Amino acid sequence: MLDISQFNPRNIPMTQAKKDIIKTSISPVDDVIISHFKSFRDGVTCNIVEEWKPQDMKLKNYQLAIKNKCFPIVLKIDLLVEGGNGAIGGKSQNL
Repeated sequence: MLDISQFNPRNIPMTQAKKDIIKTSISPVDDVIISHFKSFRDGVTCNIVEEWKPQDMKLKNYQLAIKNKCFPIVLKIDLLVEGGNGAIGGKSQNL
């Protein structure tokens, strides 16, 4: 007899199909952030971030998307640091 006592229908295995669905659903801006996460964490200038802009996005839309995705997180982290200014990676340059 098959023991299904430990079966959890919410625990979906990470199959190749699931990986493909996750990868397809990531926005271009999220992909930039994931690809360059270490640089964002360590502090990166806005000029460098703009160089990573996907070709099919307008610069202004990209700037707004990056700001909306990164700035609130940085604000929370930066408030913990004495003298924090809320800028991306501690840099004072704005997007």
